[in-house]
Amino acid sequence: MTQYAKEVTKDQLVEEFNGVIADTGQLLKSAATAGGEKAGAAGALLSASLEQGLARTKQRLRGFQLSAAEKTQAVAKTTDNYVHERPWQAIGIAAGISAVVGLATALWLHRR
Repeated sequence: MTQYAKEVTKDQLVEEFNGVIADTGQLLKSAATAGGEKAGAAGALLSASLEQGLARTKQRLRGFQLSAAEKTQAVAKTTDNYVHERPWQAIGIAAGISAVVGLATALWLHRR
């Protein structure tokens, strides 16, 4: 797992996205109050700022996606190893879970 992927958290992504939105709002207000040539400059500034913010957010989201994929692969491999090493225990666990789900479904249907 890459160091960058470890550092990315959901809260950081939300914070980054909220920052981009806040910057966009401020720039839109500036563009609305500016007149003539200033409006053109504010529009260019808005465009550049949005592009930079979106590029940073996309990069962080890619890192988060890679991290999630790596963790999912690790869990799948661990599960596969466990099932191959202990097949009867895995069958017992699956049967137990199925029984609980079946019982919960039967109770839920009975109440209706």
